[in-house]
Amino acid sequence: MSGIKKKRVSKKNKASWRKFTDIKDVEDFLEDQRLEERIGKADEKKDDELFTIDTAGGEDKTISVLSLKARRKENAKKPPRSLLALENTSKVQDPIAKRNHVKPRKSGKDVISQVLAGKTSNRITQALRESKRYSLKLRKEKKLKEAKIFRNNLWEEKDELDDHPEFKNQWIEKDLAVYHLHNTGTRLVARPTTADLKTTRARALELPHPGMSYNPSLKDHRDLLNEVLEREGKIIKEEKHLKRVTTDMFSKLTPAERDLEKLKEAASGLNIEGVANSGDEETENPDAEGRLSINPPVQNKKKDRKARRKQREQRELLQERMKLKLEKKKITDIHRLRFLKAEVADEEKKTQEIVKRRKQTAEEKKFKPRRLAKIKFQESDIPVNMVTDLSGNLRNLKTESNVLIDRFKSMQRRNILPPSVDVGTRKRRKIKRFVRSSHKEDPQPIVKKKAGGK
Repeated sequence: MSGIKKKRVSKKNKASWRKFTDIKDVEDFLEDQRLEERIGKADEKKDDELFTIDTAGGEDKTISVLSLKARRKENAKKPPRSLLALENTSKVQDPIAKRNHVKPRKSGKDVISQVLAGKTSNRITQALRESKRYSLKLRKEKKLKEAKIFRNNLWEEKDELDDHPEFKNQWIEKDLAVYHLHNTGTRLVARPTTADLKTTRARALELPHPGMSYNPSLKDHRDLLNEVLEREGKIIKEEKHLKRVTTDMFSKLTPAERDLEKLKEAASGLNIEGVANSGDEETENPDAEGRLSINPPVQNKKKDRKARRKQREQRELLQERMKLKLEKKKITDIHRLRFLKAEVADEEKKTQEIVKRRKQTAEEKKFKPRRLAKIKFQESDIPVNMVTDLSGNLRNLKTESNVLIDRFKSMQRRNILPPSVDVGTRKRRKIKRFVRSSHKEDPQPIVKKKAGGK
């Protein structure tokens, strides 16, 4: 009798291959390998880990019972169960070799101390080093100071204000300066370096116009009058402009017309007789089709193949036309090189003019006052005397300016003081004074003497 014939099965796909293939030996081998990775190989372990030597023999071992206090001490040495997960008991090698390995914590009591206390940060250690370095520096400076005291001549006469020249002033007495330095303990404030920087190039005292003289020439006086006239013309022009764009833009209405305009605005869109004008009324009349809306209904009409083909052909023709136009422009640009060079030269010339103009404006700005406050600086009026006021001598000259105002404006022009507005004198109320009733003195009563009395 022939042997049992093996059953032939199909293994044409993965499912049938997995189903009818015996891989138990491979799985057992891999399971043994994983177990060795977890607990380690037997041939790599030492003899002490695998075997124990029994020296006691068959004697009965007495079991020692620990007290509660001793057991607590033993348990305190062991790590708590909540931190057992932190210990790595697996001996499986990391499949990723280039991993940032974290240094494992020590087992036992050190695990709790490291978790609760933590390591000292680098910032704290750096601060400690800096404090030590600073204390050493202070100690060194103190020693140098003590050594300097004994090197100096104590009997040498020396002015105490030599180290402080700012107190050597004719307005500050020496006793006051010494008191300030010795007793007050206030630090001397150094003068800022920006105090010497000039924010403007305007002169502190500008020369007046020759036409302001008490006996000017005819030409100088006319030039001064023309300058005053030009400035006044600019002021008048600006006032007219402000009036035109503010007051004159709105028409004046009577109260009745204003109320009627408000009523029309409130009743706009309503068909109310007597409110809206007959010419402005627009009634919605339905058209022949019976539509009330202005826009006709939209029809979703699809394009057929012929229309789409023609549209595509027109688009292709337009693209070809644009390409031909671009090529033609390239050819014309080649012939226009001479003109392009001229255009580039003109642009460079304009740029140079703009740079020159900006430099000029920046130079002019150095002589103008800056914006130091909310109010803009305004030049004072030019003091001018008319022809009839000119006397020819200082005795009979009519004054048109004030020296204090002129100096005040000069300081504002030189960015020393911010511009301000003269608010004038405030009117104070008259205080009504009276004597309180509690402070009034009672008049002495008049005693009438009886007739014939002593």
